[in-house]
Amino acid sequence: MIRFVTSRPSSRTVGQEPLRLRRLVPSLLLLLAIGGLTMQALQGERGWRGWSDLKQQKAALKNELALLESENAALQQQIKLLGNHTLDLDFLDERARLVLGLVGRDETIVFKTDPRLN
Repeated sequence: MIRFVTSRPSSRTVGQEPLRLRRLVPSLLLLLAIGGLTMQALQGERGWRGWSDLKQQKAALKNELALLESENAALQQQIKLLGNHTLDLDFLDERARLVLGLVGRDETIVFKTDPRLN
């Protein structure tokens, strides 16, 4: 049994030196510091939770990179089709119609409208 300075002696504590609170303060402060650092390591921005958030961001950015790389490959293919050495006339005609709005003399333009806009 522990006997504090302010407690009265009993049959169990006779002959034992009383426990002083000044001896406990450094140990308690050390325990509090360890507890605080442990919580920071688990919950903090640079701790376990922050690391898992970074892993999720990395996965999302990898998906976005894969999408951009496929888009880039499609654009590179279009550039290749419009190159001087491998000019594809059908692709050129399609792009001219789409970008410049060109129409042949014997063609009719049909505009598709969205019925929700009326």
